Amino acid sequence: MAFENLKVYLAQRSAEKAAKKEAHAQDKLSDYARKIAKEEDKRWGFPEEDGPHSTRAVVERYQTVMGIQHLADASNKKYLKYLQMGYFEPVPQAWANAPISPLTGPPVASFNSFDDAAEERLYWVLNNSIDLDANGVVKPKPNVMKPDQWSELRMANKRMKSAIPIDPRFNSNGDYFLANKSYKNKGYSRQVPPMEISNAFKELFANQAKARELGGQGHGTDEVDVMILIDVSSSMGWDHPFGFAQPRHVEVVHNILKRAIHHMEVRDSYASNGGAGVETVCFNSTGFSLGKVGSRIPRIRDPTLILPHPRAPKQMNYSNFENKWRMISNLVYTGGGTRVMQGWQKVKNIHFHKHGGNGKAWKDPIYGWQAGPNMAKLSLLVLLDGEAADMDEFELELLGEKWAYVTICLIGKEDCPDHHRHANELTRIAHANDHINFLDVHGRISERLVVSDVLERVYASSAPSYNEIMDPRFDLPEYSITA
Repeated sequence: MAFENLKVYLAQRSAEKAAKKEAHAQDKLSDYARKIAKEEDKRWGFPEEDGPHSTRAVVERYQTVMGIQHLADASNKKYLKYLQMGYFEPVPQAWANAPISPLTGPPVASFNSFDDAAEERLYWVLNNSIDLDANGVVKPKPNVMKPDQWSELRMANKRMKSAIPIDPRFNSNGDYFLANKSYKNKGYSRQVPPMEISNAFKELFANQAKARELGGQGHGTDEVDVMILIDVSSSMGWDHPFGFAQPRHVEVVHNILKRAIHHMEVRDSYASNGGAGVETVCFNSTGFSLGKVGSRIPRIRDPTLILPHPRAPKQMNYSNFENKWRMISNLVYTGGGTRVMQGWQKVKNIHFHKHGGNGKAWKDPIYGWQAGPNMAKLSLLVLLDGEAADMDEFELELLGEKWAYVTICLIGKEDCPDHHRHANELTRIAHANDHINFLDVHGRISERLVVSDVLERVYASSAPSYNEIMDPRFDLPEYSITA
């Protein structure tokens, strides 16, 4: 009997302990939830202040777009930590415009070999976010790991060895490197095949075309504007050291754009009193707007007419382009760092001022421009020659901007491991974000091939055909050969 009483007593004690433990856990959870609610209210305002343009609404949209809303829960033990670090809200506009911000500091949440807090946050989002398919089911995706220094070098060398001979059909006597005898003797550089175009880009212009087939301009969600963002940091004008037989990057970009600008100009859906062309922004340590860059050919008003066309000129007139290019060249040779976020802020301002009227967008006092559901899309071509100081911030921001489709073209040195290391990084980001296309070129390039590859991504289903690219009217004249 005594033994039975002992068993009952022990069972009661165990139940009491379990109840106390559960009550303590509930108190702890309640205390944790109160801390979270207090932090959220401090950062985003009180729930009763909610509205479609409130700070809390902006934050909730950001979490949904980034695929991290499932982590914003009191049952997540790490939520408060990352909430206090700002991971669950957009990057404040003040941080994006400042040369020094919490994102430029050292990593704070891990012991990994991240370069700075921005890269640490970028990889956290890539590895903790979820994507849903059309049925609301979570799509599986692999972890995106940042390799260590030795792995980066090994992968860069592996990528460098994957380069193959280019398609010779695109070669032109007007390719800039042929002006130098020693470069010409080496011939065209082998190139790494570009990654596949994502389905998001393929659908972008297809939706616009369908809307126009039905008549009119369609809704903002169907409309696409195109812009160019050019790196004009001092490295673009550097002569390459001995062993790298290729022109300065600024000269390569000049020829690529000069060949591409006509094909882009005739696809300008928003020709204004200033004429057709492509809205262009440059960046080094700051951002500069150049306005529309074009070649001043007659505007073909019927968007269904694709050149060559009887009204097209026999000779191209590049006067507007060369005037703008002198401004670009001056920026390169006056020096400056590489801060892509400065250019990106200019791009956003131009795009939202142009398309954000009638309630399609608004500007939050903390987080800057916010796109509504009817905001026009942007297809942005970025031309740069190296790793910008704030590239991670740029990539992080693009994850939360579903109205922006970005094609990054990296121009680098032939057989340079650092170029391929950066190319591998951008490839990883492009695989993780279907709104980014990436390709790179290096060495002595076939300019028409680059134009074809780039515009195939910028315009997707509306890109110029092979015959358009090869039209002799849009080729450049042969250069006089120098030593």
